Amino acid sequence: MKQLAHNEPLLYINQPSLSKPKSYMQTEFDSKSESAAEQASKNKETLQTSFKQLSIDEKINYLVTLPRELFQMKCQVKTEDKTYYGMIERRDEQAIEMIHTGRQHVKIQISEIKSIHLLGL
Repeated sequence: MKQLAHNEPLLYINQPSLSKPKSYMQTEFDSKSESAAEQASKNKETLQTSFKQLSIDEKINYLVTLPRELFQMKCQVKTEDKTYYGMIERRDEQAIEMIHTGRQHVKIQISEIKSIHLLGL
């Protein structure tokens, strides 16, 4: 292969001198609606306050009836002896079945539950 002695340009292009075009852009913006971040934080606060006001039985029903396609709510379930972290899968008349951290299935009696708190909100 033949090597060039100089690094000369291989193609010469004549560039015309153009002036910059005028751009007519918006200078002001006024929004009456809230931003998405503000709405998300309001929704989060509303969910937390309304969930806190529910009874334990209502909280269990709420978590069990959530559509699983959207997301699964992690919660903290406290009994006198132990605290469980995970997702409530199902319930029957006297107990709930929960997936505890580490994918361990745990059955907890509803009468033993002292409190339920949402995690990750």
